[in-house]
Amino acid sequence: ALGVTWIRDQEDTANTFIAAGTTGLIYKSTAGLRSMGLGAATGLFLAGVYTLVTDNDNIWSKTRY
Repeated sequence: ALGVTWIRDQEDTANTFIAAGTTGLIYKSTAGLRSMGLGAATGLFLAGVYTLVTDNDNIWSKTRY
């Protein structure tokens, strides 16, 4: 996520998702397109779970009216 933060010049939750999806793509890049998609989806899912667990207050405060 450090490289994504440097490129986007922001520190937010989107960096976690971008880094996780990209990591899944690169990790499975030698196994074909289908595996790359599954790797990216797995990374995004795990990033979502991680974000819900660790950034719970920030997420729910944005959805309250």
